[in-house]
Amino acid sequence: MKKWVCIIIIAVFVLISGIIMLANKNSAKAEDSLYLKLNDKCDNLPEGFGDNQHEANEITNKFFKSLAGKHGWAEGTSAYTVNGLYAEAFPSYYAGAYINIEGKLVLQITEDYYSDNYQDSDWYSEFVEIVGSENFYCHPVTFSYSQLINAMTDLIMGDIHDELQEAGIVITGAGISDYKNHIDVYVKTQEDYDYIIDKLDPEVYSIEILDCTINNYVGLYSGGGITNSSFSGFSAACRVRKNLPYGQYIDGFLTCAHSFSGTSNVYINPATQIGVSYSTEQKYTSTADVAFIETNSSTTLYNTVYLSTTILNPSYSTVAEGAVVYKTGQATGTTYGVVHEDSQMGYDDNNVYCSDLVWVFASASNGDSGGIVYTQPDSIGHADCLGIVKGGAIGTMLYTKMYNNLGALQSGPVYYTIY
Repeated sequence: MKKWVCIIIIAVFVLISGIIMLANKNSAKAEDSLYLKLNDKCDNLPEGFGDNQHEANEITNKFFKSLAGKHGWAEGTSAYTVNGLYAEAFPSYYAGAYINIEGKLVLQITEDYYSDNYQDSDWYSEFVEIVGSENFYCHPVTFSYSQLINAMTDLIMGDIHDELQEAGIVITGAGISDYKNHIDVYVKTQEDYDYIIDKLDPEVYSIEILDCTINNYVGLYSGGGITNSSFSGFSAACRVRKNLPYGQYIDGFLTCAHSFSGTSNVYINPATQIGVSYSTEQKYTSTADVAFIETNSSTTLYNTVYLSTTILNPSYSTVAEGAVVYKTGQATGTTYGVVHEDSQMGYDDNNVYCSDLVWVFASASNGDSGGIVYTQPDSIGHADCLGIVKGGAIGTMLYTKMYNNLGALQSGPVYYTIY
């Protein structure tokens, strides 16, 4: 009899333990290092990674679109922006997000708002209501996302920038690390490092010697591919519709603006014109590098990725640090890699200031400019658009966000939609 009582007690204990573990599955505490580890690979991923990352993308996308709907598109270049949003647009509890080794979202929460029973907090209820999901982990950190964005502003256009410029210090790039909750700053030389290391708050800024100059990808092709009037080769991004007043529209597709120097015809080879890109619809700003190509009626536009079965959804989204993303371009075809920083600034090879780019450890090359960057295809081969290939640095790829590209094209009642 005692034996059976012991067995029953053990069984009940195991059942209760299982329920507690299930209830706490998405309640990752600081000591739960397994759940909080940043994903740093794009091959040999665990089962379910793709589905988890797809849901994480949906959560972050709903969050950013909610903020954009509430605060509107950031106008002007007086401060650093992320996804077209100024620092004050972000709630004070939010400190960034990234993808863990399971493909799930880890939400960074400022220490002032975080507690062990954070599910009972007002901020938690607010966030869940916005994104419609509780399938994410939470982790406490020091700096809010607003503070990190303001730190970027100080570095690249504020008092810190002025002091460094007077001293002749060259910053080749800087980016927000959601995972580390600080700003990564890159300089060219040991002398620059020795000077700047004593000037920047080590809690906020991490300094590294690395030349991150952005090389805009442009290639020359004798035939095939997409070319401009000067026969400079580049790649297509995705089809888009220019919506005019009274229900009228013009179909075309997007590419990069830096492949043009003004209004230009566009060809699929030197002999076949498929459309034209007007200078007024080429936006080369700090956050956008996009051109609209108005195609002629004889050109059929597809929403499938070149030489693949992947279908692009009529939507765009954003991804977090640690996410696996894909790109397709004329030069290197389809490649994929992990997002290293989801808001990077730097200067291109023409010394043009660029900001809020996404830095990916993926291969790309000349001719890939204007190509499409998209999410990891789901189980039925569908993917969301993420952005447009801009260029690369030290063998990696950078792209402009579709958020910023479409925002730059908007003009009064005229707006552009992916279809």
